[in-house]
Amino acid sequence: MAKDIIDNNGSITLQNESTESVNTRTAYKNTKAAVKYKVDRTAGFYDESTNQNTKTIYGQISDQLDMLYKDIESGKFGDTAKTGAWYTHIKSVKDNNPKG
Repeated sequence: MAKDIIDNNGSITLQNESTESVNTRTAYKNTKAAVKYKVDRTAGFYDESTNQNTKTIYGQISDQLDMLYKDIESGKFGDTAKTGAWYTHIKSVKDNNPKG
């Protein structure tokens, strides 16, 4: 088990790690892991075991939604998709704000 370092006016003692210290350390590790995951998925890293870059490149969400809209508009998902709440919302926004 890890130990907490206690400074007693220049005299250092060790005691068993407190619950607060365990929780803080765990939260820090979780945050660090989440940041690493995001960096690895978006910026990527070179995996020497597979000799491949792990970078995943996604288009901008606005571009993805535009592609989805155009696919539905061209009938690629069937006409019933055009009655959905998402499609009708996107269509009203596009009709009211045409691209220049």
